[in-house]
Amino acid sequence: ILASLMRRLDDLLELEKAVNDPPTFALADLEAPGSGVQRAQAMATQVRNRLGLSPNDPIRDICGLVEDSGATVLTLEIRSDAFFGLSVAPRPERGAVVLVNVADHISRERCIFTTAHELGHLVLHRSDYRDDRDDEDDAHEAEANTFASHLLMPATAFEREWAKNAGLG
Repeated sequence: ILASLMRRLDDLLELEKAVNDPPTFALADLEAPGSGVQRAQAMATQVRNRLGLSPNDPIRDICGLVEDSGATVLTLEIRSDAFFGLSVAPRPERGAVVLVNVADHISRERCIFTTAHELGHLVLHRSDYRDDRDDEDDAHEAEANTFASHLLMPATAFEREWAKNAGLG
């Protein structure tokens, strides 16, 4: 997976050089205080605001939204039940990249969530992206999950939909 990603990143970098248009990750300067659920929710709100979405706006194209932020979304079909995606941190020579597994056995909803989850890592956990680190932090995974859920459907939108559908079978 990593070798394929590196080849694709190298191709992407060459293309960006050829057109002289390197991306700038527009969310790299965002900061959210605290940790855990509150931090993840606050960061999701900041990202939605930065990208011009209100709390009531649905996200109809998560890949377009992520690419509007200056990150690149790449897809790969990998026959694995354990791999959904990964992200590569913002670096001057590479930019931010989200890789999503779009194999047939993975639902589109899972692909959407994975894209938002990896964006969460890019904005919340910049210090995790080091060449000497390849492990996952369970607390950071939970924080990225919370970020993704609140990015895709903020609490106010969820509560409104929940109330609107209360009592339905």
